[in-house]
Amino acid sequence: MYTTHSKFGIGEVIETSGNMITVYFDEVEQTKNLIAANVTIYSTIEEAEMSLNTEMSNEEKEAYAAELQNEDDAYKRGQIANAWLRDYNAECSKNLMRNI
Repeated sequence: MYTTHSKFGIGEVIETSGNMITVYFDEVEQTKNLIAANVTIYSTIEEAEMSLNTEMSNEEKEAYAAELQNEDDAYKRGQIANAWLRDYNAECSKNLMRNI
């Protein structure tokens, strides 16, 4: 099992006891005791490396762009509906004023 730390990099979990985890960080050649609630444990080193990689993959970028486009389209539809409602309410107000 592995974990990551922003300062020490990827570490191998040596021992888990209660609410503390002992981790050996190879990059800095140090063993640290960390609070278990603050640590995310990964089963493979590849998963730990992926968690450190903050760059989005092409698939994630495409999915994010599609989501943004959908939200933009929904916003435009809302603006059109709002404009129609504003015009409709103005027309209703004119008709109401004629009957008073």
